[in-house]
Amino acid sequence: MPTHSGRSVLNVQDVKFTVPIKKFGRTVDSKTILKGVSFSMFSGETLAIMGPSGAGKTTLLDLLTLEGAGGLRTGHVDLNGQVMTDAVFKKYCAYVPQYDNGWPFLTCRECLRQSADFHMTSSAAEKDARVDELIKTMGLEVCQNTKVGNEFLKGLSGGQRRRLSLACAFLKDPLCVFLDEVTSGLDAAAAAGITNFLQDLARSKDVIIACTIHQPSAKIFKGFDRLLLLSGGNVAYCGKISEVDGYFKGLGIELPVQENPADVLLETVNADFIDPATVNKIIDAWAHEPIRQKSTGSFQVQDPKKLKRTGLNICSQIWVLLRRMMLLAVRDPTVHLSRLVVCLFSCIFFAIVYVKSRERTQDQVLNRVWLYIWHMGVPAQMCLAACLGQNMEFVAVRREIKSGMYAFTAYFVAQLLIQLPYMILLSAFCISVSGYGIGNWNADAYVPALLVHALFMFSFECVAQLYAVQFRHPLLSMFQVVNFWFSAFLFGGFLVPESDVPWPFRVFTYFSPIKYGTKALLNLEFKGTLWEGAVPNPASASGFSCPGNPVACFGYTGDQVLDTLGKSIAANVQSESELFADCMCIFAIAAAFKLFYYIVAIQKCYDGNEVKPNHAALPSALPNMLSSQPTGEKNAEKSAEA
Repeated sequence: MPTHSGRSVLNVQDVKFTVPIKKFGRTVDSKTILKGVSFSMFSGETLAIMGPSGAGKTTLLDLLTLEGAGGLRTGHVDLNGQVMTDAVFKKYCAYVPQYDNGWPFLTCRECLRQSADFHMTSSAAEKDARVDELIKTMGLEVCQNTKVGNEFLKGLSGGQRRRLSLACAFLKDPLCVFLDEVTSGLDAAAAAGITNFLQDLARSKDVIIACTIHQPSAKIFKGFDRLLLLSGGNVAYCGKISEVDGYFKGLGIELPVQENPADVLLETVNADFIDPATVNKIIDAWAHEPIRQKSTGSFQVQDPKKLKRTGLNICSQIWVLLRRMMLLAVRDPTVHLSRLVVCLFSCIFFAIVYVKSRERTQDQVLNRVWLYIWHMGVPAQMCLAACLGQNMEFVAVRREIKSGMYAFTAYFVAQLLIQLPYMILLSAFCISVSGYGIGNWNADAYVPALLVHALFMFSFECVAQLYAVQFRHPLLSMFQVVNFWFSAFLFGGFLVPESDVPWPFRVFTYFSPIKYGTKALLNLEFKGTLWEGAVPNPASASGFSCPGNPVACFGYTGDQVLDTLGKSIAANVQSESELFADCMCIFAIAAAFKLFYYIVAIQKCYDGNEVKPNHAALPSALPNMLSSQPTGEKNAEKSAEA
């Protein structure tokens, strides 16, 4: 019986994918998308997964890469006899998605170098040599110093991005590489170049390369070694490309020489446009072929329970991520630089509008209060930029974590080390020029006010991060941030008194960072100050009076002003300082959202959907590696037996 002498063999045996059909929250039926797919892949070969729309190509790739959501996955998938688990996949496999969601503001060389930092533990010189080798092998010399780019920043072309993604994947030295829609968005020449390139890589690196592909040209089609043709979740053919013509001739189906064989095959197995009975005949013919054989690989995969990371330790991961984040913070204006500029000028705008509040008079007390509120509310809403940036970044982060580059905890710590000083810098931009320059705020309280404002901004940053990873679509995330900001503003204590808010809405008053922030900042602002237009009056119950201005009369001292505000428009304001308690309340809100962000992100980064064994369908001799035997080998075996 023929065996394989390469590094690895990937076996897929009778895999099925079933999704429940629900009605009014109850499961009423189920739909099977993959219906017992079986095939094998050998190192040094490329596999094209084809089929008409709805055939199950993407579902199969999601199943093999432990991606996707929902549904029941049964069957058996192994790599060199070892069941494909999340640990095995991270150690020995790589996945290149259809859309190359990389780091737009890093150059091609920088992307490869930081991947080398994670996957290689050798010296810097050896890493640079490996990067140079891949740049030359992948044909990226002309663009090695070009930024990756995105829809807003012109950078690498589609083909160059795809080659860069492959280069980053090969830094891992994988046994198996999966690609989704490898030629999507490429012109005919670039697509043909990519497929030829994949074939050369598979042979030179002795790896398995499997990819889904939609309606390839004849040249691209013939560039693959093997074909897996799906129709309605069933296998219509699995074998060598060179034997496709002979197999379908045996079924009475001619592949015209003057036509693209891929187009003809897709039309032949598309039950939407031809007689379903014809398609079923093709599927049944393959299902009854005696195509099973044992295959062995010379490379042994370790027990996943004994797998240990051979890359960086957690501290080194944090350091590499911190370097990358600092570089991106300088280059990418989306999250950091843009907010600094917007917050600076928006706060200056409000300071100019309320410029009369510079005067410490009775008429300007409320204006000064509202200037403080705007200096908190408007910058807090700018956390929408953080939400958008985190949502876009998390796509790349999740992919890197699922590929085993680093742990999410390392990313979490490195991100926190960037966030904390940035919050102080952002608050300085918010209040320094507009508040303490134009607004003439209490300069003696600048440092504590800066720290309170930074903590307040950090709480909204944590809210934005949670919603950014909770929803895949950025608009849904940003809508939730706006909802939280609106509720925090509404229940802050200065629009509606807390005692007037009916239950259960009063609960929201305890989770409003603006409530505690305004209380702390206004206390710091008014403490130790004197206000014109009022005079001490021991005979008055309030201890002060305002000759000639009984309407706008808040107090002579800052404490008196705070007491008056607490009794009138801002019930949460008081003359007694509770700075530590207020800061702890803001910190508790921030910590709660940060914890939820960590939990949700962990779940999404480590949600590998492994295939569960179907004991009723699988043979008892697992770990025998079963695979689809090509037609030529099958006939040769029959002749030998005869």
